[in-house]
Amino acid sequence: MTLLANILSFLFIFCCLSGDVCCNPCTQSTSCSCYGPGYEINLSSLDTSSFPRFDHIVSPVTPGVTYAYNPCSSFYIGSSQESSSCSKLGGVAVCMMNGSDFVSLGTQNSASFLYNTTTRQQDLHYTDSASNRSMVLSLKCIEADPMDSSLTIDGVVLGSDNHTEFYMTLSSPCACQNGCYGEDDSSLSFGSLLVIL
Repeated sequence: MTLLANILSFLFIFCCLSGDVCCNPCTQSTSCSCYGPGYEINLSSLDTSSFPRFDHIVSPVTPGVTYAYNPCSSFYIGSSQESSSCSKLGGVAVCMMNGSDFVSLGTQNSASFLYNTTTRQQDLHYTDSASNRSMVLSLKCIEADPMDSSLTIDGVVLGSDNHTEFYMTLSSPCACQNGCYGEDDSSLSFGSLLVIL
């Protein structure tokens, strides 16, 4: 074996022994849930059907601007029919509100789970090509009642081609592995059913 192959093998074995998610990839099943061997991350118990679960969230980094977010279902805010607005056909997952301006930061059908090697938890990434914006939602696992879940605005980065990326954190027990199983917590997760089978 080459030195590189030995190093990669060691890192993989260390990763698995440490119980890290990198050995249990989270396969996306919906815009707000994913599963791996023996576990599921499911945000659907935080969702509301037609309005944002987290609304008018104030940002410390962008004064006068507020944000709205819903984990699973699309919502509409405002009346503009512009393709970058929060009332466009299909709705949005996350919206930035500045006075009477409502700008989409991402749609539900753009949601994708990605493992964050720094936090060792999953992130949810959203994009909206029409508004040239995206949002990275860090999922922070906490021990609390799901009703005490919170959304915080962490920062904004202006990238190349005027693309703007927003960073937020969702602190919730539903961000934990097997923390929430959707609206009915008594049901088994899809990942748990795979393990049973």
